[in-house]
Formats: sequence, C-alpha cells, structure tokens
Amino acid sequence: MDWLLVGEIFGGALVAIYAVWNVLNKFLDQTSHRKKKLQEKEEAERQEFNQRIMEAISPIIDPLKADVKEIKAINQAQSKTLNDLTTSEKDCLRKMIMDIYHEFEDIRELPESVREQLDELYKDYKTLKGNSYIDKRYARMEKWATIPDHDVNT
Repeated sequence: MDWLLVGEIFGGALVAIYAVWNVLNKFLDQTSHRKKKLQEKEEAERQEFNQRIMEAISPIIDPLKADVKEIKAINQAQSKTLNDLTTSEKDCLRKMIMDIYHEFEDIRELPESVREQLDELYKDYKTLKGNSYIDKRYARMEKWATIPDHDVNT
C-alpha cells in the first residue's frame, strides 16, 4: 500500500468535504437571507395595513377619546359620591342601632317590632361593612328578651 496514494485520497476527500460545506453554507445563507427578506416584507405590509386601518378609523375614534375621558371623570365623581353616601348611610344605621340600644338598655327587653327593625338595621349595617363596635352591642341585644308588641307598656 502506498502511503502517498492514501494521503492524496484523504486530502482529496477533505477538499471535497470543504467544497460541499462551502456550497451548503452559501445555500443556507441565501435561504435564510430570503426568509429574512420575506419576513421583513410581511412586517412592512402588516404595518402598512395597520396604518391604513388607523387612518380609516381615526375620524371615528378621535372624537370618542374626549367622550371617554369625560365619562371617566363623571364615573370617578359618581364613585366618590356613592362612597360618601355609603359612609353616611352606615353612620345613620349605627346611630339608629345605638338609639335602640340606649332606649332599651335598662329593661333589656325588646318589643317584637323593634327586634325586627334592629335585625334589619344590623343586616344593612353589615352589608355596608360596618365595624365590630356595633357587633358587640348587637350581640348584647340578641340576648335580651323579646316581648310581643301588645304587651309593651306605653
């Protein structure tokens, strides 16, 4: 076996592999370059389409922006008003419950109608997220006797 021949074959094979490698790289570069160009073209078309859409709907949207801003301001004002009314209502309910408490504290008995009224007031107070101060008073009043309305001394 001639080592020179083996070296030439091996060298020729390496040159062939290198040549194929270069061809593949150029092909892959061209393919990825084409793919990149295609993506850039699609992106440009998408941006152009979006631009046309915005130009078409701007006459409709622009006047609405001011309306939305105004509605948002009104909504915020109404939310504040509702919060203020809720706080005020909660304060009124607290006072009404405490009035019942102080009125019947000495006798520790509630007429049926007052008991029903108290239960409704307390339910509404808790719906408005009233605090535990009233919870303690209500718990005490729950232990008080309930008497029929016709037995109430007036």
